[in-house]
Amino acid sequence: MGKQAKRADGKLPPNVMVYFAMALALFADGDDDKVAARLAGALMGWGCWDAGWEVQSSGEITQARQRLG
Repeated sequence: MGKQAKRADGKLPPNVMVYFAMALALFADGDDDKVAARLAGALMGWGCWDAGWEVQSSGEITQARQRLG
């Protein structure tokens, strides 16, 4: 993970948001919050989750997805 991806504010970095976008495609029938929680659980299990990250609210997830383009 590059320096740009480290976020001190607890928000999810861009690479995790890309994973989230893919998870939304896989679990299209789930709402954003549940998919985000499911993704966080999987990343924690794989040891890829930073303890400083927080699962975002729906509005914050929408903003992060917009930042991805």
